[in-house]
Amino acid sequence: MGGKKKKGGKKGGTKKNAESAIEEVTLDQLQTAFKKECKSLNVPQNASQAINEIFQSYLEDEEKGTLSQLCIAAQINATAVEALFNSIYKSKYIKLKCICFWRANIGDDGAKAAGDIIANIPTIQKLEIRDSALSMIGCELLAKSILINNRTTKSLVTLRLDFNRIGSEGLLQIAHGLLHNRCIKRLSFSFCAIYGDKHSNDALHKILSNCFLLEELNLENNNLGTKGCIGLITGLQNIISTTLNEINISSNQIGQDLREGDVQILHGLAQQFKACKSLKKISFHGNFFGEKIADVFLMMLSGAEHISKFTVPHTLPPMVVTAFSKTLESHKGSTTKAKGKKGKAGKSKKSKKKSKKKK
Repeated sequence: MGGKKKKGGKKGGTKKNAESAIEEVTLDQLQTAFKKECKSLNVPQNASQAINEIFQSYLEDEEKGTLSQLCIAAQINATAVEALFNSIYKSKYIKLKCICFWRANIGDDGAKAAGDIIANIPTIQKLEIRDSALSMIGCELLAKSILINNRTTKSLVTLRLDFNRIGSEGLLQIAHGLLHNRCIKRLSFSFCAIYGDKHSNDALHKILSNCFLLEELNLENNNLGTKGCIGLITGLQNIISTTLNEINISSNQIGQDLREGDVQILHGLAQQFKACKSLKKISFHGNFFGEKIADVFLMMLSGAEHISKFTVPHTLPPMVVTAFSKTLESHKGSTTKAKGKKGKAGKSKKSKKKSKKKK
């Protein structure tokens, strides 16, 4: 009887062979694996058709290049997403970086399968589940996968869950999944029916105080109201990211029907915008406040030269809108001067070093 084959003689040979084997996995092989998984899971043809058509379009058109982004904008179901995960995982296709589900109706079970993808496929950098029947339960399942991704590969950079009515509780579940996160840079929860209650305030505080690399936070078109800004205030007070440069809280009913304590909340928000030196862009349009509150933010902007964009509510008088525009315009000049001073300082230091060397 012949003995077992010996392992590669050279050190690291096995690893290199394994890597080359992974690289050899083709899109054709991935599609074959997907069809096999669909058959095994009894996925209806109409539920898998959209994914198969994307695979086929790349196989038939070489000019499209490598399939690194898989964007599914048609009705599928949860088992089709499960089949997709199984096929990517088992075939070891490592070229996929982005997966998007747009109006795909995958629901919470589909979100679990999508979570399996980000938890187990180390190349995935971006996950979008937009308008796809995701609820608080799906967010809870996704959160567990986000935690795993952060503990293992740290590959997930962008998460967008727009147009799913996850509510404040759903946002809080996602926030639980972002504990001590060192990879997420962009988060988007627009049109998600998030209200300014304790859940949303806790969630926003957790997100801002736990995401080390956060750059963008989008909360456009929710219902935070003025009370819902408390989580932003406390979160910015304890912010852990030094790279947060954009916040979108437009169309959130902020400043509408002001009650006792609301003016103080908006004062606090303005102060935290000023204190966060990395913050450059703030979208605030579509909210409601009069000239008195406008003065609070205008005064803040006059001392916050790091902010280059601040969109204001359409309800403000033209003169006030112009005042905001002029203040922001003045920031451009001061930024240019600051850069010029830094450049001159750098040159003078270099010239001093050269003169010392000559001596």
